[in-house]
Amino acid sequence: MKHLLILNLLISSLMFTACGNVDGLTNTDDDEILAQQTAKAQDAANKASSEEMESDLERRYRFYEAVEGSYAGILQTQQGKFNITVDLYLSHPRYPKDPHRTTRTMKEIEHDLNSLSFIAYVNQWKDADANISVGCIAQNIVPDMNTGEINIAASGCKNAYPIFLSDPKNITEAGIGTLTPSQASDEKTQAIQISQALLDGKLNKVLQLRGQVKSTNIPQIYELLVTRE
Repeated sequence: MKHLLILNLLISSLMFTACGNVDGLTNTDDDEILAQQTAKAQDAANKASSEEMESDLERRYRFYEAVEGSYAGILQTQQGKFNITVDLYLSHPRYPKDPHRTTRTMKEIEHDLNSLSFIAYVNQWKDADANISVGCIAQNIVPDMNTGEINIAASGCKNAYPIFLSDPKNITEAGIGTLTPSQASDEKTQAIQISQALLDGKLNKVLQLRGQVKSTNIPQIYELLVTRE
C-alpha cells in the first residue's frame, strides 16, 4: 500500500542520516535517535493510512446515506399485484465530528469500515387481505457498491429480495410486467452507473429500487418496484 512505501522510504532515509552523523555520539545515542526518528516515520505512515481509510469511509457513507430510507411500491405476481414496502436503515451513523479532535485511530476507522451495513425491513400484502402480510427483517446487509445490488435475505425470512438501484425515468410500475431480456440487462447497467455517481458525489439520493422476490416455496420469480416515500 501507498503508506507502507512512504514508511519504508522514511525509515531508509532516517537510517542513512543516523549513520552519517556519528561524530561525538555513542552507540546508545545513535540507537535512541534512530528509535525516535523511526517512531516519527511510523506516525507519519499511520497518519497517511488513516487519511486514506477515512476517504474510503466517506465514499461508503455517501452511498449508504443516499440509499437509506423508506420505499413503497408493487410486487407483480401471477395472482395480481401485491403492495410492498422496503425500509433500509444504517447500522450506525457517522462518527460525530469533534472540533477538538481532527483525527481518529486506525482501529476506530477500521471498525466503521467493517461494520457499516444496512438493516432491512420488508413487508408485502394484498389489498383484499390487508390484515395479512409477509414480513422480513434482515441485518448486516452489505450492498455491492460496484454493481448497485443489495441482496436482502435472512434465515428467518420466507423470501429473499435481490434488489438494485433504479431511476423512475428509466422504468415505472407499468413496465415491470413486460420486461425483455435486453431491458433487464439495461437496468443492471444503469444500476452500475447510479452507484458510481453516488460514490463520486454526483448524486445524493436514490429515488427508486428494482428487483425480484424469490421464495423456496414457489419456483416463480416475481418482479418488484418501489419508490422513495
